[in-house]
Parts: sequence; C-alpha cells; structure tokens
Amino acid sequence: MEKTEEKLDFEELRPNFLPQQAMLEANRCLYCYDAPCRKGCPVNIDIPHFIQSIRSGNLKRSARLINDANPFGSVCGRVCPVERLCEEKCVLSEIGKPVEIGMLQRFAMDYGEYLRQPAAKNGRKVAVIGSGPAGLSCASELARNGYEVTVFESKQVPGGMVAYGVPEYRCPHSVTAAEVEKIVNEGVEIRSATPVNRDVSELFELGYEAVFVGVGLTKTSRFTVPGMELKGVYMGLDFLNRISAGDRPDVGRKTVTIGGGDTALDCARSALRLGAEESTIVYRRSFVELPADKREIEEALEEGVVFRTLAQPMAFYGDDQGVLRAVECANVKLGKPDESGRRSPVIIKGSEFRFAANTVIFATGTQPSGLLRRILVAAEYVDNRFLKVNPETMETSITGVFAGGDVVNKGQTVVQAVAEGKLAARGMLKYLETKAEPVPMEEVVPAEAPDVEEVELEVEEVEETPMKEQKLEHIEDKVEEALEQARETLKKLEEEEKEISEEVVHKVETTEEEAIIEEEVEEPEEETESAEAAPEKAEELEVEELEVEELEAEEPEVKELEVEELEAEEPEVKELEVEELEAEEPEVKELEVEELEAEEPEVKELEVEELEAEEPEVKELEVEKLMEEELVEEELLPEEPEAEEPEEVLEEAVEAVQQDTDELIGKIEADEKTVEEALEEIIESKEEEPSEEEPSGEEPVEKAEEEETQEETSEEEKPGDIGEKGGHHGN
Repeated sequence: MEKTEEKLDFEELRPNFLPQQAMLEANRCLYCYDAPCRKGCPVNIDIPHFIQSIRSGNLKRSARLINDANPFGSVCGRVCPVERLCEEKCVLSEIGKPVEIGMLQRFAMDYGEYLRQPAAKNGRKVAVIGSGPAGLSCASELARNGYEVTVFESKQVPGGMVAYGVPEYRCPHSVTAAEVEKIVNEGVEIRSATPVNRDVSELFELGYEAVFVGVGLTKTSRFTVPGMELKGVYMGLDFLNRISAGDRPDVGRKTVTIGGGDTALDCARSALRLGAEESTIVYRRSFVELPADKREIEEALEEGVVFRTLAQPMAFYGDDQGVLRAVECANVKLGKPDESGRRSPVIIKGSEFRFAANTVIFATGTQPSGLLRRILVAAEYVDNRFLKVNPETMETSITGVFAGGDVVNKGQTVVQAVAEGKLAARGMLKYLETKAEPVPMEEVVPAEAPDVEEVELEVEEVEETPMKEQKLEHIEDKVEEALEQARETLKKLEEEEKEISEEVVHKVETTEEEAIIEEEVEEPEEETESAEAAPEKAEELEVEELEVEELEAEEPEVKELEVEELEAEEPEVKELEVEELEAEEPEVKELEVEELEAEEPEVKELEVEELEAEEPEVKELEVEKLMEEELVEEELLPEEPEAEEPEEVLEEAVEAVQQDTDELIGKIEADEKTVEEALEEIIESKEEEPSEEEPSGEEPVEKAEEEETQEETSEEEKPGDIGEKGGHHGN
C-alpha cells in the first residue's frame, strides 16, 4: 500500500516562499550597482529592482519587471539552473550562501498577479512553429510590437517540453498552463493539434511575412544495442510524455536509465514514483562529469536513485515472451578527449557484468525529428541535425525564416530557449521593418476571376455598343466640317489668284491696244504730243506698280488671316480627335480609320492632313490635288500612320498652308513682272530712234525732247515695229 501511495506522488517537491520568508531573503540582497547577477541571466532580468520591489511590498511591479524580460518567469523560477547562472554571480556566494534569486522570482510571479494588456495590431502576420519556451517567447515579443502571431502546435496541449518533458514534481502543469494563458491574452493565437508538415514557403503564400521555427528536440538519440526490441525498453522523451499525458506505465521492480543529463534524472526519479523499488542510472563517464543539474542530482540521491558510472550497456536479454529480464554492461575507462572536449570512454575487455531489470529507459540525448528536414528543405545544418543560424539575428539560411531553442543550441536549458526566442523576435522585427508591407490578398485577386471566353465576349460587346457608334459619328461630323473649311479656303485662294491674273492680262491687253490705236491715228507732227504724254504714262505705270504693291501687301494679310482662322479652328478639331482616339484601344482606332476610309474619302484625306508630319510627300500631293480639284484616294492613304502630338500636326499644317501661299504670291509677282516688262517695251517702242538705238526707258522726258529735233520716221515702219513687239508680249 505504501508503494501505491508513492506511485502517485508527483506533487511539487519544493514549496514556495511564504511572504515572511520572501521578505527576509529579499533583505539579504545588497542591491549592487553593477549587478553581476543580472549579467549571469540569459534573458537579462533586472534582478536588483525586482528584489527591491519585493522588499517594498510591490509584488505587481516585481512581476512586471520579470515578465518584461521573461514570459516564462514562473516556470524558470522552478526549473532554471540558477546555481550556475545568476546565483553563481551573486557577490554573497563568495562569502557564504547567495541570495535565492530563483525562489524570489517564483514568489513574485506566483503572487504578483500581473497581466499585460494586448497591444494595437498593425495588420501584419507572422507564423511560429512550435509552442515551447522559444516559440512562445518569440510570439510574445512580436505581439507586444503589434504583429498578429499564429502559433502552430502539433500536440493537443501547448507548452512544448515544459508541458511534456518536465515532470510535475518539478513544475506543475497548472503553472505552465497559466504562463501560456498570459501569452494568449497578449494577442497570440495558438492552433493546437495543427502540425506543419510541409515546406515553410507555403506559409508565405498564406500571407505570413516571417516564420520562426522552435520545434525543439523531440527524438531520443540512441545507439544500437542487441535486444532493444524487447518489451520494457523505452525512449526517454516518450516515457516522460506518457506520464505527462496521465499514463502510468508499469515499470516493474527494477528500472535502468541510460544517460546522465536532466532527462535521465527525470526518468529515474519518475520511475520511483511509478512504483519501482530500484532505479539505477548507468552513465559511461565519471560521476563528476554528470551534465545534470547539481540540485537535481542531490535530490535524486536523497530519493534513492543509484548511479553506476563508468559503465556502458552491451546487450539486453529477455524471456520466451520477449519481455526484458536482464541488462549486460561493461566497465569503461576514460581515454583522450573527443570532439565535445570530454574524455571518451574506452571499454575494458572482459569486464562485462549483468544485473536484473524489468525496464530500460534510453535517455542518451535528444535530436530533432525527421519533420525538420521536411519543413526546411533548403536550410543549412550543423552536424547534419541542428539548424545553422546567424547568432545576432537567429535567421536561418532561408530569408525570412528564423529559429531558436533546442533545435539550435542542441538542447540546453529552458531559460536559454527563452533568450533565443526573444533574440529571434528582435531579428524578425528588424527584418519586417525593412520589408515592404504586402498588399492584402483581396486587393490582388478578385473574388471571382472571369474565364477567358467571358472576357473576350465582354470586349466584343464593348466594341459594338451604341456609344461607340455615336463617337464615330461625332468624329465624322468634325472631320467633314474641317474638310469643308479647308475647301472654302483653297477656293478663295484660287478665285483671288484668277482675278489677279485676269486683271493683269486685261491691263496688258488694254495698254497694248491703246498704244496701237494711238500709233495708227496720230500724225507724224503729233509725235511731240506723244512725247509730252510720256510723263503721264510713266505716272500711270507708277500707279499700276503701287496697285500691285498694295495687292501684295493685302494678299499676305488676307492669307495670314485665313491661316490664323484655320489654326484657331482646326487644332481644336484635331486635338479632340487625338484625345478621343487615344482614349480608345489601338484596335478601335484602326477600326475607325478603316470605317472612315471606306465610307468617306474626304474624311480620309483630312486624317492624312492631320498626320502629314509622318508622310510629307503624301501631304504635298494632297494639296496639289485639292488645288486641281481632283481627289485621288489611293495616293492619299498613308501606309501606317502613327499618332503624333497635336502641336506638331498643327505646326506642319501651318507650314503647308504658308508654302501654298508663297507659291501663289510668286505666281502673282511673276505676272506683275510680265506686265511691267510689257509696259516698258511699249514705251521704248514709242521713243525709238531711226538709228535703231535702244531707248533706256528710265528717262522718257529727255528722250521725248531729243525726238523733236530728229527726222520723222515713216508711218509705215512704226506700226510694224510696234505690232511685232506688242504681239510678242501679248503671247
């Protein structure tokens, strides 16, 4: 019956401080200025100030100071190896007993009743794989900075190895659950029984901007020993997980635990609580080299755990039913240091021995499970098992993926896992600050993406809408108006040119006829009167030149005015056409051009004028054809007109009109020159002497005076000479 009572004795061994005890212990602290104890804490808790708060009775402030640095403060106050961390650095340890910092931390967290309020969220998401001390510490730090954190946990209960690998007599599950609940209240979402068994890149596709991996070491390392398949052989982590889950395996009278770390001691001590009469630890190095916590070793010795050091198991033996019955070991001696720096064991031949055992528990170390390789395929590893990270940011070789805890430090303490989780969180914050904020998925992907056929159908419907036809009709009207204005302008220019030509010809013919009539009617004795009338004709010539100059002065103004009117009217039409055509699809523009070309040749000609910057030869041909009132459709069509700026089209149109105006003015000037030459020859013919000397024509008065003294030429010769010259100019 006594054994049965011991089997269920998993209650916490060490009771918490009473308030009076806590006050007395806090008063022992010297409140050092440089605080060496703080330097020994992996998470850098402000130890002097939280102890000072206990001394002053402000437990809430003390709990807040601890929680700011360590969200697992209550758990670490129970399981943290303080005797080789903060308490070892205490100055009182040099003269006696150090301040019990671990117990004071546990007291402040249990009685402080501090709850942190959740921070405002910034809408950015981060994923954490694993809900152990490293993962939840990282999640807590990120949530305090406003990020939405989702923790994926494969087991039913969060907490990692603290919840499954630490026996309740060291840290009750209720304490771990309370710590997890505080982190959830900070705004962290934990999805239990949700393993991540695919590459972490899929988490990025779900909108998570960074990922932390803290899966821990979930697999027990072991070496091959004959008889491991026998019933009664357990792996250390599996054994502790079964106990934490409420299972009570039958360990028999005698148990053997292989290993010397904290896990081995937990297994050996748990075996005693499960009813084992003897619990032996087999360790292949010396007692001094046991890696377990000294306090745990002392408590194990007090409970009756037997240590067989410098021994190594060689084989396991069972009965006919395959049940374990005995363990064979061999003595070893320590040789040269191995890769870990410790002296490697060497088996002593012939030193084998056996002893009875009902249960064997392998607690020879831990390693990551094969799942780690599956979720981090592209990551770099150390010793082909542990993740390689940047020690300053805890980022892996995969951008945006961070890691910490046992999967990196090869299985150290809980407080070390917490420290690495916080360090990784700071590295992730720096990474997220430099990373641009992603666009929400609902803004990138429509709720219902249409099929290709539906999209094409919609395009066809748009092209056939009445609105499209109205736009085309409007453009056609504008083009027709512009074309009509251009025609009227050219018609005016042609009429003016025709009138000027007719007037010049009429003046030439009139002048010639008058000269001939005067020559025929006048008597020889009237030659003097003709000479006297020469100055009057010269004056008439000057009047005619003046009229021509006035016409030259007026016509450019008229033409410039017409050009300005065209510039004022046509650019608006052209700019409107360009804007409307640019607002439409290129295919629609081509459709418009084809329809306009097929329906209205005149519209096509105007479009060619608007694009005359691309085809100057076509533009000149178009102007010439318009002047001749012949429209040739094939020659006016450009091959591939390109859209040009309205200002360039306008400038080129003005240049074309100016060029046509200059040509007309040139023709007028040529006709006027012809008239002047005809008039000069007529005057010269009148003043011509019998000696056939050519009159200058510039001084008609002097020539008339000289003719009075000369002999009169016969009337038969003069009409003939004048007729010849007049006929020449008339042609």
